[in-house]
Amino acid sequence: MATMNDIRTWLTSNNKKFEIMDDGELRLLWVFDDGRSQVGFLYQANDFLVARSPIGPYTAAKADAIFKAVAQGTSGPFGVSVDPDCSIFFLMVAMPLLNLDENELALAIEALPMFADEMEKAVFGVDTF
Repeated sequence: MATMNDIRTWLTSNNKKFEIMDDGELRLLWVFDDGRSQVGFLYQANDFLVARSPIGPYTAAKADAIFKAVAQGTSGPFGVSVDPDCSIFFLMVAMPLLNLDENELALAIEALPMFADEMEKAVFGVDTF
């Protein structure tokens, strides 16, 4: 079983910079070749590693566009959630910590922010996150 300490060690050994938030969540920042950037978070929920990256503020008007983008495959292999504490759409994936391998972790670290940034650009037309 992987632990959050294992995750932090993997990130460090793969030159991924992160910040540990007050609640233990890991915050990462990616800067893409086109100058856009994207923030992402990793945290443990029971026996799962959850990776999430914000897409934009929740509004009922944007919900249809978000779910159409998911249906069209714009979100890749990831799901969409709304954080009730901050009313923000997130692209996310949850992976069991039991037998978590480097490929699964790399998918969350590399692909998730790229897809989240593409959805942010397509639906909101800005680079807020």
